[in-house]
Amino acid sequence: MSLISLLSLLLAGALALPLAAAPLTLGIWILILGFLSGATISLINSSWMGIITVLIYIGGLNVLFAYFAATAPNKHLFISPMIKLTLISATILTLNMLFYAPTKTNVNTYHSTLQFKEMFIGTNVYILLSLGLILFLALVMVVKVANRASGPLRPFS
Repeated sequence: MSLISLLSLLLAGALALPLAAAPLTLGIWILILGFLSGATISLINSSWMGIITVLIYIGGLNVLFAYFAATAPNKHLFISPMIKLTLISATILTLNMLFYAPTKTNVNTYHSTLQFKEMFIGTNVYILLSLGLILFLALVMVVKVANRASGPLRPFS
């Protein structure tokens, strides 16, 4: 998929955010925008940068969705036929662009492989290990701080 088409899909999705009526639809739109942002970053930079961006984005969205699900009232999710038609046409357009996209050359593959290998050379290994250790310690601290007796933010009745 070309960069211009991804940027146009990203802009259209960002402009459609105010049309979300329920927190669930807003979360789905933001998730789609996260995937489009990751794809755009992977086209501009190397692919691992896009993957890391999507993973961080999904982690933040999980926290945001849990907060909204706990505080917002339960609404019935109504999907209008126009939204269904828009999603089907966007899916067909995206699949059409994927099937007819030109393939990458071997030079681009060699360059991205070289960038990936540079990440694990020399002092970068210590940086990656320390980042992994910090993330693991943050995970352990969040589990230890969470109190099961406190329960959810609102009681379910």
